[in-house]
Amino acid sequence: MGVIIGDDFVIRDGRAVTDARERAGQDRSVHGYKKLLREEPEHARALADQIIKNTYRTLMTRGQKAATSMPRIPKPVNTSRLSFKRKH
Repeated sequence: MGVIIGDDFVIRDGRAVTDARERAGQDRSVHGYKKLLREEPEHARALADQIIKNTYRTLMTRGQKAATSMPRIPKPVNTSRLSFKRKH
């Protein structure tokens, strides 16, 4: 079983950091986050953090024999605008 880790869950300086804004738009688990963020920012961030971490915890513990995690790879650089000079 494999789990692709999205931009909503990253490790920075050895700490897990979550960002509900990076969650997929059709994900109903954080439905109403923007409104709650305006009304109660601290509660909204704490709730979203809990939901995101629980989602990945659940996915990672579903594998019967093993689970592989794969971080999302950043978008490649557009090399068509780069110029390479040949040495003769």
